[in-house]
Amino acid sequence: MTNKILHLRNLLTNRASNIKLNLTNAKMPERFKGTIVEKWVNYWKQLGIDYKEAGTSFYEEAKAKPVKTSIYTSIGMLIYFSSKKNPSETDFIENLRNYNNDLVLVHESCHKPESSNHVKFIQRCFNEGILRRLSLGFISFMWVADYDKGVSVYKAICPHLQPEYLTFHKRIIDVGFWGKWWNLQNKMVDYDVNV
Repeated sequence: MTNKILHLRNLLTNRASNIKLNLTNAKMPERFKGTIVEKWVNYWKQLGIDYKEAGTSFYEEAKAKPVKTSIYTSIGMLIYFSSKKNPSETDFIENLRNYNNDLVLVHESCHKPESSNHVKFIQRCFNEGILRRLSLGFISFMWVADYDKGVSVYKAICPHLQPEYLTFHKRIIDVGFWGKWWNLQNKMVDYDVNV
């Protein structure tokens, strides 16, 4: 098995060196010299050289510091897969409607007040048009704005009266990560048990 791998590695190395040799020895025809075609070919050659140097330097650093490379690779993979599973506003509204349907099927005297009040608050915000989603690519936040997007009063459009960054965390009502809206899900645990 090892001999086959070594043979394949040598074959690929020889093939790559032959391609590299052919590309470096390739001459530009006289009719293309000084034209945009020559500039275009030189651009792509230089781009290939740059990528090759970046790849070899990455490989050398990965070989020298394998722990650092594995940590960075793991973090990168986590962010990549988290971004693929980042929930949308449609997912949030769908979950809200499903939880509301669950609450409707249970008599109000059996509702857990925290669950019932939270769903009613979110529905009110949605109906008023003040529910917003902020996506950071791999994580999302549902937050409450002061005004609907269509409102054009001075308070709504003045940049100095917009929500402050330091108090923004108070406006967040849910966090979406890895395909779930976590706060809504936690509030609906034992929604049919009035405590």
